[in-house]
Parts: sequence; structure tokens; C-alpha cells
Amino acid sequence: MTSSASPSSIKASLPDYFLLALLLFILATITQLLLPFSGALLLSAVVGIVFYPFYQGMSRHFPKRSPSAHAFMADVLVLLFFIVPLVLLVWVIVNEAQALSPTLKQWKTTLLNFRDGGADALAPLRSARQWLSTNVGIEPDQVSDKIGNAADNLINFISLSGAAIAKNSVGVVLDLFVIVFTLFFIFRDGVKMVTAFKRYIPLRAELKDELEDRVRGTISGVMRGMFLTSLVQGLTAAIGYFIAGVPAVAVFGFLTALASLIPSIGTTLVWLPLSIFYLLKHAYFKSFFLLAWGLLVVGLLDNFLRPYFMSGKSELPFLALFFALLGGIQIWGFKGILIGPLVMSILPILLEAYRRRYLSPTESQPAK
Repeated sequence: MTSSASPSSIKASLPDYFLLALLLFILATITQLLLPFSGALLLSAVVGIVFYPFYQGMSRHFPKRSPSAHAFMADVLVLLFFIVPLVLLVWVIVNEAQALSPTLKQWKTTLLNFRDGGADALAPLRSARQWLSTNVGIEPDQVSDKIGNAADNLINFISLSGAAIAKNSVGVVLDLFVIVFTLFFIFRDGVKMVTAFKRYIPLRAELKDELEDRVRGTISGVMRGMFLTSLVQGLTAAIGYFIAGVPAVAVFGFLTALASLIPSIGTTLVWLPLSIFYLLKHAYFKSFFLLAWGLLVVGLLDNFLRPYFMSGKSELPFLALFFALLGGIQIWGFKGILIGPLVMSILPILLEAYRRRYLSPTESQPAK
């Protein structure tokens, strides 16, 4: 009788090396094929995991329908409740960004006046420039140039944002189609895809299930926490901007929501410069109102809402989440908001598996 050899007893031969080389080549080629759609595919996977309960609900409420019909209905729900409001928001931002151009020119004049030390420049700020020149060696012209360049970059970014979105509308529509099309198959065949993928992971079944649960929990927790917190902070900031009379409330509210994704500093990137600008304009009520609203309302919301929305699913302490987000953004850009926490959340499971396997092997063995 012949016995099948175990994986550990198989000796590598030339055909084995050829098979591995061919497999790596094909995987690298497929990666290049999918790389242009990596953002859309990643977003599809994330949205599919977060909204998978919608598909399960379709299956329960319409048991006589086919899985394809359930996936199509879940796809339509995601399109209605998520993508359509986003498109409307972009349309509002484009219109407001274009209407904001005259106001931006006035703001630029004020900032340049401060740069040149004009009448709009407050005496304490002029004294600060003089102190930097005397004690630190930074000349006032250097400070002026940096402020002027920063103002020009910020104004140009806001002014051109609407045109840039319109120019890239074809790419946005293509990504939107890829997301919706991919979501259909994730809803319908997602369980089969995950089961097939797990077959190629050389780990114990319990460990693979634990990793799968942690990945699902982390993605759902992080995305729910990041999205809902950003949404609430953006809306709350927009209310403050509306009360203070800031033009283009939707634009600055949207920028505040995006800035809230950045760890630590977050929303201060938007409301603090606005507060300083109105201070330079001697609009003291607007300046101090925006400062107080940003510190006491918008800023504090993050400390309460984010842990609540995540509901402990990611199981990441604040320090680990901070470095996961900050490092992830620096390495992978916007995608790092998800990749960083995901990698960090998997680490404890792998460390525990390593400890049980190599440091305390008796724990993994059943008691006799």
C-alpha cells in the first residue's frame, strides 16, 4: 500500500520551483492588472463587509428570491443610501467652491496685508514677528513669504477643487461603476470567496476563523467609527460656520469632516485658520466663537463619539489606534486609515498563536 506524503515530508524538486515561480509571476501580473482599480476594489470590499447585513436581510425577507436577486436589491440599497447622497454632496461643494472665489480674493488681500505688516495686522502679531527676528534669527520677510505661500496654496486648492472634481468626473463615474459592479458579486458570492481563500492559508482552522472574525470586526468598527464621527463633526462644524456667517458652509463643513480623519490635529486644520483669519479682520466675535465652537463642541465630539461608534469591535487601545492611523496614512495614504488599524488588530492574535505554539505548547493540547 502507498501512503500519501505529508506536506512537511515533500522534497522540493525542479517542477516544484517552476510551479512556484509561475504562480508568483501570474500573481504579480494580476496585481498589475488590478492596481488601477485598487482603491475602488478596496472600498468595495469594505462596503461589502459593512453592509453585508443588508444582503442577509434581503435573504430573510424574500426567501423565494434567488441569491442574485438578493444581491441586486442590497446593491441598490447601498447605492440609494450611500452613493447618491455622496454625489449630491459633491455637486453642492462644486457649486459653492465656484461661488467662493470672490470671497477668497478678499481673504487673500487680508492675508497679504498681514504678510506685509499693513494696518490689518494686529500689534501682538507684529511683535511676534519682531521677536522671532531678534531671538530666533528668523527674518520677517521669511515669515511673510511662508504665510503668503501657505495662503496662496490654500486658496488655490479651494478655488480649484470644484474644477478638479468636474475634470475627473469620468474617473469618478468609472470607479463608481466598479464599486457597484463588484459589490454585487461580494454580496452574492462573498462567503464562497472567503471560504476558498481560507483553504490556501496554512494555519489551524480555529486560528483562521479567529482572524476572519477580527478582520470583520475591525473593518466594521473602524469604518463605522471613522465615517459616523467624521459625519457628525462635519455637520456640527457646519452649524458653527453658519452661525458665525462663514461663506460656503458646505465646503468648509466637508473639509472639516475630511480633516477629522487625521489623528490628533484633525478638525483644527479648518476651524483654527478660520478663527485666525477673522481675528486679523478684527471680527472678534466670529473669531472667538469659532475658536470656542471648535474646541468645546467639534473637538470634544471625537473623544466621545469615536469609541461609542466603534463599540469595541476593533479592540484597539487609543495609543495603538493613533499610531496605526498616523503610520498608515503616511505609508499608504488615505487607504492607510483602514490598512493601519487592520494590521495592528491582527497582531495580538498572531502573537497569542505564537505563544501557544512555541512558548506554551501544552496549552494547545487537549487535557487527558
